[in-house]
Amino acid sequence: MKTLIVEDNNTSSKLLQVVLKAEGFETIAAKDGQEALQILESQKVECIVSDVMMPNIDGYRLLYKVRRDNRFKDIPFILYTASSLSPEDEEFAIRLGANKYLRKTGNTKDVAHAVCELLKQENGALKSGENQVSPDQWVMERYNSLLLDKLEDKIGELEKTKQELRESLDKETEAKSLLDQLNQHLEEKVSQRTAQLEESNKELEAFSYSVSHDLRTPLRSISGYAKMLEEDYENTIDEEGKRLLRLIRQSAATMGILVDDLLAFSRLGRKDIIKTNINMTEVVEEIIWETKKVINHDAEIKINPLHPSQADKSLIKQVFVNLISNAIKYSSKKKTPRIILGSEEKNAEIVYYVKDNGAGFDMTFVNKLFNVFQRLHSLKEFEGTGIGLALVKRIIEKHSGRVWAEGKENEGATFYFSLPVN
Repeated sequence: MKTLIVEDNNTSSKLLQVVLKAEGFETIAAKDGQEALQILESQKVECIVSDVMMPNIDGYRLLYKVRRDNRFKDIPFILYTASSLSPEDEEFAIRLGANKYLRKTGNTKDVAHAVCELLKQENGALKSGENQVSPDQWVMERYNSLLLDKLEDKIGELEKTKQELRESLDKETEAKSLLDQLNQHLEEKVSQRTAQLEESNKELEAFSYSVSHDLRTPLRSISGYAKMLEEDYENTIDEEGKRLLRLIRQSAATMGILVDDLLAFSRLGRKDIIKTNINMTEVVEEIIWETKKVINHDAEIKINPLHPSQADKSLIKQVFVNLISNAIKYSSKKKTPRIILGSEEKNAEIVYYVKDNGAGFDMTFVNKLFNVFQRLHSLKEFEGTGIGLALVKRIIEKHSGRVWAEGKENEGATFYFSLPVN
């Protein structure tokens, strides 16, 4: 049996090939799903063994494409993974059309022998085409959900690694009396942590690439087909059907915005800040002028004198854009919406604030405001993805500052952020 091994880890791939060849199987290897599809176009393969998490085209996407191609759909397909270990992951793989779903152990040889035993079993533990492939709509919804879950996990791992590195460096620098003795140890530790961080960044970049390309295309297709149905069958579809089609297009658009926001959130962790002297008043005036061109609002905006500061201008501009846009949005239902901006210097830092008289919030939930996907108002009340304030927090923390908020339901809110005085 000629077996195609799809694995981006070169060591794991070679070990799996060695074990299978020793048992009499012919093997051919691909480093990701994209290369695997090219091999399938040119060579006959009788079985596919694939990792799940890979750049470009991952194992799920490869399985999806294989099962929907009449030339390859009956090829037995084994998925194995060390990262996608939940029952939901396995269910998704089986419903995509996988014949077997294996979990990697700490020993790669164990996986290789398990694959080998499956391939050798008589009466076909791997009967080709025995699984019924799930509908595209279910597949796409579940795949999108899994991608976002994995992206959040990678972002969390990256943040944890950075925090561990900062804590480690702090502990080392506090021990000034032992600095000479610990210096070499510290350099080695930093080097190891940096390597781990770079590896996490690479994985996150590869996953972001998969999201931005593989996820945006089906979203555009969903929106496009819904629009075609709405236009071409205008006289056939009743009002309820038209309403549902509009909801499909709106949901696809919202998902597209969410993907963009998540990518911006993940990229920010890798962005270096470049500090310059900033006239904050000029920055805010420019934002308000630009906002009036894209948002139709009646808010009265007052700018008190703002202290200048040293910061990354593009990132600080994004902070004010998010806070001012939120203030306009959440005060839009007031008869006379008002927004006030100002700053003050105290305790070796400059505190800036954006205050509105809008919907406000219950202070019981204030700690949730700056977390990803946390919203205190429903989408029916106010649109949004729940990323904006999390982005503000990450930018300010990269500047060694703080963010916090105060508010009261139906009486408005004030959002603060601080920057250190240089």
